[in-house]
Amino acid sequence: MLIKSLKLKNFRQFKGDININFSYDPQKNVTIILGDNTYGKTTLLQAFNWCFYKTVNFDHNPKFLLNYELSEEMLNGSTNIVSVEIVIIHENTEYGIIRKQEYKKINGKTVLANEIPLKVWYKNEKGNQLSLDDSPETWINDILPKDLSTYFFFDTERVNSISHKENVTDAVKGLLGLTALSKTIEHLGSRNRKDTVIGKFQQSLETDNVQDSEKIRDRIQNKELEKENVIRQIKEAEKNKSYYEVEKERLDRIINANLNTKKLQEEEKLLETKIKDIERNIEQKTKMIYKNFYEITREYFEKPLVERALSCVNSIDLKDDRISGLSENILRHILERGICVCGNVIKPKSSEYYSILKEIENVSGDNLYDDIKNFKYELKSIKNNKSNIKYFQYMYKERLELKKEIENVNSRLIEIRAEIKDKENMYKYEVQRDKSRMKIKDLEEKIKDLYQSKGECVKEIEKLEKNYQSLISKTDNNRKIERYIEYADALLNWIKATQEEKTKEIKQRLEEKVNDIFNRIYSGKRSIYIDDKYQANLITKILDKEYDTGKSEGLDRVKNFAFIGGLVSLAKEKIISSAGKDCIDLSSEPYPLVMDAPFSNADEIHTAKISEVLPDVAEQVIMFVMRKDYIYAEPYLKNKIGKKYKLEKHSEVYSELMEIE
Repeated sequence: MLIKSLKLKNFRQFKGDININFSYDPQKNVTIILGDNTYGKTTLLQAFNWCFYKTVNFDHNPKFLLNYELSEEMLNGSTNIVSVEIVIIHENTEYGIIRKQEYKKINGKTVLANEIPLKVWYKNEKGNQLSLDDSPETWINDILPKDLSTYFFFDTERVNSISHKENVTDAVKGLLGLTALSKTIEHLGSRNRKDTVIGKFQQSLETDNVQDSEKIRDRIQNKELEKENVIRQIKEAEKNKSYYEVEKERLDRIINANLNTKKLQEEEKLLETKIKDIERNIEQKTKMIYKNFYEITREYFEKPLVERALSCVNSIDLKDDRISGLSENILRHILERGICVCGNVIKPKSSEYYSILKEIENVSGDNLYDDIKNFKYELKSIKNNKSNIKYFQYMYKERLELKKEIENVNSRLIEIRAEIKDKENMYKYEVQRDKSRMKIKDLEEKIKDLYQSKGECVKEIEKLEKNYQSLISKTDNNRKIERYIEYADALLNWIKATQEEKTKEIKQRLEEKVNDIFNRIYSGKRSIYIDDKYQANLITKILDKEYDTGKSEGLDRVKNFAFIGGLVSLAKEKIISSAGKDCIDLSSEPYPLVMDAPFSNADEIHTAKISEVLPDVAEQVIMFVMRKDYIYAEPYLKNKIGKKYKLEKHSEVYSELMEIE
């Protein structure tokens, strides 16, 4: 499969019609599209994914594909179409794949109005364009399975874990023609499947006890179906686990790339909470101040006057010449008796008599000395009372400090919000990542339980098969059927042997090609080991011993590029597999290599080496390259370039593509 052209209409950053013709000349098999960051390189790559598989991988608003400027210009009730058309050449036939979506403006908001069915056309021998109406989605997946798409349409920035995908084994087998063998093995089947060749032979065998044998066969069939259902669930669970692992890695990259934004957003939330707490505190203290002020109003105004009054009273010099303890009653009793305590007679109207009356006046009447003394006592009591004014002042001061604090927090909030304006909320990515982690954990538990169920099914089937074999009659017809089964088993074993031999060969050849590409790019003493799951591992040899010594991000990218390059290189070769004296042709179609930012984070030396390797690796190379990287790549690519374009950015949501002669 080679890509002839790509046509976009209103897709994300590209407004109107954009047409790109790609070079697939064997001598000039490279197409270059130049553009800096945010110019639309990744958008072009995602256009392939959307057209083929109806999926995109945009970090921002991935479900909205219409150009934002067009969306803003639309009037209520009006519509616009987003479309991508890819023309390919597959098995010497030209095909066109067209995917469209219709958007409509409703109440000031642009929404998806209609998903137009996928259309695939092809040209017959006469050059007439005909429609491929029979399951176009299935047809696309047969040409380039979705699980393989990331190997040929990949973003270098997002490719870090590609060589450790869970489904890489099936992907490699599908890529290099082993799927046909797997389908043949499935068709021949086993004795326990009624819908397979061998199973049908098994069903036709005669038994001594037909009723018992049918019951056992039914139980075997049901248990076999149960086992296959468990196997399907295992594959589905492992596929889902792989999806969530990749999703988690994607979210990790987003969060790690925006750690400062994440930190500021977390601080913003803390400050918002702090402001609410301070406001509640201020409200509480205000209520307490009002209540306290009501209670201390008299004291508040009285206290300063008490100090002055006490000072004044203390300055008065008064003498009390009264006899202590003498009362009015005692003195009147003396007058009535007419005899003093000293024994002298007190006559009415005598000097003694009038002296006692005067003394009675001093004792019983209003006395300035007592008034001042009582007043002084009252002043001291007021002064010595515990004051609530200090508590009031303390509360008031605290309220002022809280108001000042809230002003400072608001000031910091304004700074943060200005810095993170238009930045995405990292919290939602953290929530999604936590969900992915939980999904992975749940799926791991589910897979463990399913493998246990599978083992139980296998044991039960083996037990039932022994019971069934004991009931088979030894007739001529059975012997003939057994011979047929032996032939089918022999064919099945031959194909399985071919698959095993082919799998081993693919692994070996893939490892050789991956290391060849890796050594052409990397100037070191490392190598790549491909394990039984087709996962690529970096190995360092020290004193004839191999060690997994880890890797840097840059080295990991070189390793992943070598792994993908090896797959692409194998895909374009004609592969013959032999088993005994016979051979099976397992050749597959060549595939293009479409790369976004292949030289990302690569130095000048590695850029040069990658540029030398790329045209040799794939039948067709399409690269979206930054201008600063292209300076180092151009000397090594210029003789292989068949088409060249550049992206011009007019705004954050509008870019234009122009061909360079």
